[in-house]
Amino acid sequence: MKVTILYGSATGNAEHIAKDLGKTINESAKGISNAASSSSFSSADVMEMNMFKRKKLMESWVQPPTTEEGDIKKHALILVCSTTGNGDAPENAGRFVRFIKKPPPSTLTSTAANPSSPLENVAYAVLGLGDTNYDQFCGSAKLVDKKMSDWGAQRAVPLACADEATGLEATVEPWLDGVLEGLEKACKEGGKEEENVKLSEELDQKLNVSDDGGKAVQKTDIPQSTALVKNGTASKASTASDLTSTTKTTASAPSNDATKTATTSTPTAAAPSKSPTPLYILYGSATGNAEHIAKDLTATYESYLKNPSFLGYFSSVICCDLNQYKKKCLDDWMKPPVEGNLGIKHGVIVVCSTTGNADAPENADRFVRYIKRKTTESAMPFQHCAYAVLGLGDTNYDVFCAMGKMIDKRLAELGGVRAMDVACADEATGLEETVEPWVGKV
Repeated sequence: MKVTILYGSATGNAEHIAKDLGKTINESAKGISNAASSSSFSSADVMEMNMFKRKKLMESWVQPPTTEEGDIKKHALILVCSTTGNGDAPENAGRFVRFIKKPPPSTLTSTAANPSSPLENVAYAVLGLGDTNYDQFCGSAKLVDKKMSDWGAQRAVPLACADEATGLEATVEPWLDGVLEGLEKACKEGGKEEENVKLSEELDQKLNVSDDGGKAVQKTDIPQSTALVKNGTASKASTASDLTSTTKTTASAPSNDATKTATTSTPTAAAPSKSPTPLYILYGSATGNAEHIAKDLTATYESYLKNPSFLGYFSSVICCDLNQYKKKCLDDWMKPPVEGNLGIKHGVIVVCSTTGNADAPENADRFVRYIKRKTTESAMPFQHCAYAVLGLGDTNYDVFCAMGKMIDKRLAELGGVRAMDVACADEATGLEETVEPWVGKV
């Protein structure tokens, strides 16, 4: 069973989501990935919304699916669309939106079994991207969702509207988790939307979707918690003062931030001689410097592990870009490494550069949006982590090491225990002056 994925994208976010979903489906069908193995989709065609005419999609959707596509009753369609300007569609979606805003043309209705519902053979799902700081939040996606229904297509799952202001992932990720299941059900069973009410309600609960297709906010079952640190308190590493002479640190980094008092009784479980979880080394890199430092540090530690007499605390290492935090790290970070001893922490090292106008690198932007969100604070996701941050920047630019400083500050605010002061390496004077002593002590 094939799914068509159309996107309308101005900044690249909608295109990235659409292509990533398509890649996941295609790789799963080839056995390369298990990410979408629970769905029956065998392939995905991903393209701009404006390609609908060249590909003659409307003409094919008017007709029922062919027997070659298996025992299905509807074509599968996913639309991912952002909104620009005053509620306008992106340039690569404009023709599609203008077309569907009009009444169905006679070229379609004349060949349709039901002229008033020419797209009755289509099951669809819409994801909108927008920003609540602007008046017309997800205006294009809401319009597309409504007009598809007006033309007779079956809404397989509720419209989801992701908000750039609070973090797209809060809506995008749960929507991705449920969209293929809902679409598959609608395509195989056909019928009217009421028959898919239960599945839609389940996704509604994940997204907290409003009835009018408005802003979607993900719910969380994680209670608010207070950060706990090793043996009730955590003092700053003694090496931090030694590092000060060779590193540039942010003036706003509070000297007493690493001292936090536990609010529970003294842990009773014995501290292990080896960490039950790996050392996590994550990087955000634009030019490759941060990635090189992180991977070199990983390789160095892994070489130590090959020595039988090595007495290091961590018995393995995970190294990845910051945007893989959810896939590879977050589930572990949310739990203490040792049950019954909240003083034991996961070890986290972050190496991150700053690009453009104090922006995060592309492979770190989702992580940065996650930790900046106010809604993340209720989960205190770093309360079981001890961390150290190395920032890379250039003092020739106005904002020096903004990402490194911000990450360091937010990890502390989200419950993390700062093992060392943030170190800021300067490309203008030579990264090595800061990086080498930091690597030697971290």
